[in-house]
Amino acid sequence: PDKLRLVNHISNHLVARGVTECMNNSLTSFDYLQVDQSFRKEESVKILNPLSSELDVMRSSLLFGLLENVSYNSKRQMEQIKMFELGRTYHKLEGKIKEREWLSILTTGNVFEESWNKLQLPADYYFISGLIEQIIQTIAGDKIKKEKKEVEIPGIENAIAYFSGEKQIASFGKVVAPVQKHFDLNMPVFYGTIDMSMLFRLHAKNQIKYKEVAKFPRVRRDLALLVDKNVKFQDIESLAWQTERKLLQKINLFDIYEGDKLEAGKKSYAVSFEFQDETQTLSDQQVEKTMKRIIDVLGEKLGTTLR
Repeated sequence: PDKLRLVNHISNHLVARGVTECMNNSLTSFDYLQVDQSFRKEESVKILNPLSSELDVMRSSLLFGLLENVSYNSKRQMEQIKMFELGRTYHKLEGKIKEREWLSILTTGNVFEESWNKLQLPADYYFISGLIEQIIQTIAGDKIKKEKKEVEIPGIENAIAYFSGEKQIASFGKVVAPVQKHFDLNMPVFYGTIDMSMLFRLHAKNQIKYKEVAKFPRVRRDLALLVDKNVKFQDIESLAWQTERKLLQKINLFDIYEGDKLEAGKKSYAVSFEFQDETQTLSDQQVEKTMKRIIDVLGEKLGTTLR
């Protein structure tokens, strides 16, 4: 695969969604690494003869450069900030200097510009997650198996990462308060990264195949599932795919309810399931039989019940 072509494709994809590209210095300040205890100062690559204390180490994260950009713009009445950078980081590991290539995205303020026909939606986890997932699907394909896990990322709280097998592809989360305060930022800041070397490898494995549009209709069934508060939609989704691999085409969470009408410690998920057979029209009996299997497995493994 042509790496330059892929990089340009990613840049165009983000710019088309209103995200501005930045290019920052590979030199940064060691003081940034001391703002929060989670940063790995032992990995920093120091400059022997720095020009100033503000440029005395090679950057080990693209975060600080983007935060400088955000701070500069927010002080000039910019309330809608979405930025990305494609660049390298430098790490001292086992006595050797290693370079890594990243795509980093940072967003704060409102998602859309002020308009009479759009709600003012603040940037959040879902927005940054959506941008990252779109890029992974665009470059690596939607057939790549991705798994979300909670992880620990320096400078980031409530961090979530995407994995393909044991390899981490990307991560995202909210910038911790001490780091935000250091850059004079009052609004929540969300930051995500994609490991470009992993993305290139996944793209090389991605084989695009064509198949005709299905001649037979899809069948949809909706369930209102009562679950414990600690049960995630991802758990339901994963079990459903394991239970039915042939006919199940799509699973979607379209509503969550938590209120007085439910018993303590419970919440309700409204989930849709879409089924399709490419060789024939599905009968009600086939769909009901498949749904019963899924319901039974969810009840057995997660303790779900129907509302």
